[in-house]
Formats: sequence, structure tokens, C-alpha cells
Amino acid sequence: RPGIDFQNNRFPFCVVWQPFPPLTWFIPWIGHTGIADSTGRIFDFQGPYTVIEDDMMLGRATKYLPLDPDKIRSRHLQGASSAQLWDAGVNAGCCDYKKRIHCLIYPNCNHHVAHCMNKMEYGGWRHYEMFQLQLLVLLFGKHCGLRGLLISLGPFTLVVIALMVGLYLTRWS
Repeated sequence: RPGIDFQNNRFPFCVVWQPFPPLTWFIPWIGHTGIADSTGRIFDFQGPYTVIEDDMMLGRATKYLPLDPDKIRSRHLQGASSAQLWDAGVNAGCCDYKKRIHCLIYPNCNHHVAHCMNKMEYGGWRHYEMFQLQLLVLLFGKHCGLRGLLISLGPFTLVVIALMVGLYLTRWS
């Protein structure tokens, strides 16, 4: 299995995440997601009828959620190995989303990734949605080093500090 490579933005068998400014500055778990195939190429739903390969909408991934391709339970995908089944699930989800309109609320990039996971029946489940996906990334995702952590949480931290300082100064004036 190929390994994760931050420098080349390669995340095999992962869901990847990046902040979506300015929403992430105020609600830090909201962001843009994509899903990578077995070689680490990232696919993300960027606009109407558009799934882009290897060029995430907002730059490099800052957080990733490693998944186990051996947890695919779909009987509808074809492949001789778990890597081939993973790629078939990603491809099937991307093909479906190349026929869909894009909206900030629904359907969006998070629904695309959840749809790919549903195609795989990842972990024996076929009902992934945006909220479950965001919760999984929030709780179990890993930052792409210090850079990823700072880009992901830095603006939110600054907003919180500014609010606290503002509240403190107005309270004592």
C-alpha cells in the first residue's frame, strides 16, 4: 500500500479535508472534502457536473481521515482486491456526481464523498451523509503536520481571541 505523502498531496484510501473560508473561521468543522483513490489521487466535487482529479478546490489538504479498504462490504462493485474495490467505489461515486448540479447546501462535496462511501458500503453501512462525514473527520481525522493544523485552526483561534479581547475590553470600560 502506498503511504501518505503531504509534499505531493497524496492520501491513499483517505477522505481529505481543507478549510472553507470564511465559514471555517467561525465553525471550524465545516470545510471542503474530497476522497482519494488507492494511489492517493484526490477527487472532489467542485461545481455543477464537475468532479476534479488532483486539484482540490481550495489548495492542498490540511486534514485527512485514513480508511481501511478491507472494510468495503459492497457486492455491487467489481475488483479482485480491496484496492480495486476502493477505486471502483470512488469511480462509481464520481461518475454519479458528474451528472449532478452543485449547491453550497445540497448536494455538495461532502455529499459526494459520503456517496462514494455508500457505494462501497464502507464498514457495512450505506447511509453516510454530510454530518456523519464531518463528525468522522473532526473526531478521527489527522492534521497534515503543523502547517495543516495552523491553516485549519489558526483563523478560528484568532477569531476567538479577538472576541475574548473585545469582550474583556468592553466589559471594563
